[in-house]
Amino acid sequence: SSPISWRRSNGAHAPKPDLNICPSKLDMDLMGDPKVFIPWPVATDRLVWRQRSIVETFVHIGSHGGMKGRKGTGLLIEATRFMKSDAKIVIYSWQGFYCADKRIEPRFVQFKNYWQCWKEGDVLVYPQNGNGICLPIVEAYASGLGVMTTEIYPFDFFPQELLIRPTSVETRSVADGLVPIPMANIDQRDIARLIDY
Repeated sequence: SSPISWRRSNGAHAPKPDLNICPSKLDMDLMGDPKVFIPWPVATDRLVWRQRSIVETFVHIGSHGGMKGRKGTGLLIEATRFMKSDAKIVIYSWQGFYCADKRIEPRFVQFKNYWQCWKEGDVLVYPQNGNGICLPIVEAYASGLGVMTTEIYPFDFFPQELLIRPTSVETRSVADGLVPIPMANIDQRDIARLIDY
């Protein structure tokens, strides 16, 4: 699991585990002992690699918590107010939603086949404000998509021209009882500038 879903091991939220399995350096830094590092698995047998040479379609996957949560779906929709280009943005979600901006195409996707989202797009736009390790980013990258995401660990090593620089970063918990993690504050205009670039 990513740090976002970790429960504090004291109190009634969750019992202390026998072993913490950590898929990233952030997990290793934040979790108590005993712990072991096991890299995040990617089901490459389900992914279709396609080399992209021109950007025509941006994709975003919001799952069920992205509209107002850490995945940045709401931020991306708000960023279209500042965009000058006619870039097409396909937003996949477990929940339906309406968007008046014609550049955004909402699509419903079921969890059991969501990896098909990576077939259509050229660049994944994922303005996350805090997620630790993120399977959609790893899978999109493994499918040949460019990845535009927030310059926050563990994806701050990505090409600088595709990173959304946060206006600030603060350590906080996204919900009561969850372990505090670094969370980025993002300006929608910075997302729009990168898409227009």
